[in-house]
Amino acid sequence: MPIAMRALPVLTSALLLLASSGCVVQETRPLPPPMSQREAVDRGQHWCAEHGYGCRLRQVGQRGDLVEVLLEAEGHGARGPLRLEYGLYDHRLVRVEVPARG
Repeated sequence: MPIAMRALPVLTSALLLLASSGCVVQETRPLPPPMSQREAVDRGQHWCAEHGYGCRLRQVGQRGDLVEVLLEAEGHGARGPLRLEYGLYDHRLVRVEVPARG
């Protein structure tokens, strides 16, 4: 029997042992800088303009790992609060609540 064929069970056993031993390599990276409230407001105002709403700022703040922007909005036959939530560290828009049509 060739050497490679005889070594296969040993290699398979070694790989299974490593996998089952919990040997895991984790790469750690520093978190990117958090989104500032100013950036969140600017992006919120830009979102409003792009989507046909006239908006003015009511409130901005951090809640957990989110930056929440609350705007008073008018457009598309609706008027009321418009809420945008951004990821604190990835800066992505994760939630939008638009005012209901009245």
